[in-house]
Amino acid sequence: TAFFMMINKVARKVKEAFPDAVIGTFICVLGIEIPACEIEDNVMICYACADEDFRAPILDPSTAEYTSNYFANMHRDVIPFWAENACTVTMYHYYLCHSFGEEFVWPIWYRIQADLQGYMKLGIDGVTTDGVADLDAFSSWLSFYGGEGNASNFWKMNELLSWLYQKLLWNPYEDIPSLITYFCDKVYGAASPYMQEYYRLLEQGFAEGSQVKLDLLHIIIHSSTYYRYFIKKPGIGHPLLDTLEQAYNAAEGTAKDTIEYIWKTIEKNLKQFRSF
Repeated sequence: TAFFMMINKVARKVKEAFPDAVIGTFICVLGIEIPACEIEDNVMICYACADEDFRAPILDPSTAEYTSNYFANMHRDVIPFWAENACTVTMYHYYLCHSFGEEFVWPIWYRIQADLQGYMKLGIDGVTTDGVADLDAFSSWLSFYGGEGNASNFWKMNELLSWLYQKLLWNPYEDIPSLITYFCDKVYGAASPYMQEYYRLLEQGFAEGSQVKLDLLHIIIHSSTYYRYFIKKPGIGHPLLDTLEQAYNAAEGTAKDTIEYIWKTIEKNLKQFRSF
């Protein structure tokens, strides 16, 4: 409340000098709780989804079934408040920002779709996202949490997720299975059927693994945790490797290099387990 009282004071001063201007502020951890004061009508909010849990849409009450994390469970109540009380709201997500993104991909395209549909209904103005960049700074961020720090490999592992995210920003009601088929046909050519099966297996493993109690599934989850709960426990390790080997054998050109990286990365991570 004290923070937003200060923001209100700035907003009033700005309005005196520039009646048509707005001021912006981030909400990340500070500001997650709803303030007791009213908000001036020229305050713009960029809401960063601290500790968002990737297993359920951010506005879905079922988030509470997955985690007891305070921030993850506050979002579904606080975001509608800001949609109603700020003059403009943009969302700052971490869909493409995780420290082991060169080791695995979140199969969260349906979660993203549900989030964006919910924002449309609330009248949220837009989405800005943290994510990959071909910069040394991003590579340093990856390695800080234990990743290898190669941003180009992040692209290889996350190319479908990145593309689906952009398509859903244009139209959150797109048919995702049709989009995946289209993407695989265009990008992987003769390997398309095998890559479609690869992504289907990832969805299956993520859905089954999500039922296992974890404290929080967010951007700094170690790759070993991901592979244990979403690949090993659902029993999709060998089917994934077999499918990727078939995809590699069928592929040509640069697609072959990308598939090889995905295949060998998954194989390397699964070898940490005695059996899978």
